[in-house]
Amino acid sequence: MKQNSILLLIFSLFLFSCDNDDPVVIETNLPLTVPIEISEASATEHESGRTDYAFTASGTYYLSDNDDLKDQLDDISNIFSRGSSAKIAGLAEGDTVNYVSISIGESTVGINTPDSLYFTSTSNPDLGFGYAAFGDVLMEDKQVTVTVEGTTRKAPMNFDVNFELLIEAVLADEW
Repeated sequence: MKQNSILLLIFSLFLFSCDNDDPVVIETNLPLTVPIEISEASATEHESGRTDYAFTASGTYYLSDNDDLKDQLDDISNIFSRGSSAKIAGLAEGDTVNYVSISIGESTVGINTPDSLYFTSTSNPDLGFGYAAFGDVLMEDKQVTVTVEGTTRKAPMNFDVNFELLIEAVLADEW
């Protein structure tokens, strides 16, 4: 019995003496849509007779636009990028995208699609480019720019690239 009392006392001391200094972490998604417009003026003709049309567009995530973070911007002590995804939306029938390069901050991923495997309106194109190291840029600037470049085989053409960045924002210890 005495041994149980001692164990209970030790357990109680351990339980009530633990600091609750765990940082507050807010996990949130940052959605962004980058509209793409391709004109005939961007044509490049190749010796093979094929014509490619180039496009480039950018959009910027602002942490101040995020409902989960906008009131806590001054309290953020660190931001970790946990993932990213991109999908092409709004391709019309017959529209194709042959090459896409995506830059988030200083990280760039190129997605080259051979002629037999291009993005079309029926392939529900998920670019699925995985992780990107953009947390440091968000931490320092409270914003990050996403740039999309690529080529298509026809013009004029319009579509969107929908992004979602997953981040964890660690709030500074307020104690």
